[in-house]
Amino acid sequence: MNIVDTATDIGRRYCPLGVAHTTTPADFRSKPDQLFGPHDLAAAGIVGSRTGLHRALKRGRLPAPMRLASGRLVWYGRTISAYLDGLEHAAGERRAATNRTCEMQVTV
Repeated sequence: MNIVDTATDIGRRYCPLGVAHTTTPADFRSKPDQLFGPHDLAAAGIVGSRTGLHRALKRGRLPAPMRLASGRLVWYGRTISAYLDGLEHAAGERRAATNRTCEMQVTV
């Protein structure tokens, strides 16, 4: 192995989250049985860094991942899709509550 191959290999191993992936939220819905890793979550904008990922997991803001025998964290597409649906539902409820509050302030 020459120096160029080593540098390329190191670049692949230490790639920042989301850099080399083009996963979108629609991919989770269209591929429910596929496994997705932290890089896919970052590419879709769900997490921004490894630290953010671990904080969200510790605080229960992300669904629990599966750990493969290699130690890699993965989620099924259906798990992330359900998580995103829950976020959209919660955001809709917050908007509705805000609209009710604004209407009450206007009528007073």
